[in-house]
Amino acid sequence: MDDYFNSGERIEPWSDKRVVKYHRTFEEYYQLLKLAGFKIEDIREGTPRVEEFSSESEYKRRMRIPLFLIFSCEK
Repeated sequence: MDDYFNSGERIEPWSDKRVVKYHRTFEEYYQLLKLAGFKIEDIREGTPRVEEFSSESEYKRRMRIPLFLIFSCEK
């Protein structure tokens, strides 16, 4: 991921359109949840499983960066 430590709005081309998304670091998500009074119970990154892909090349591509960051929290 380019510019990982630069947080904020990012505009990406997708299907002939421009998609606005917002990037945050793992640390920012963690700190903001704590600041909001949440207790983090568990964290997952959605690791791909090889059996879910039809080609090894696609699996290897998906193993390069996590697409999901999942927090289990309690308040």
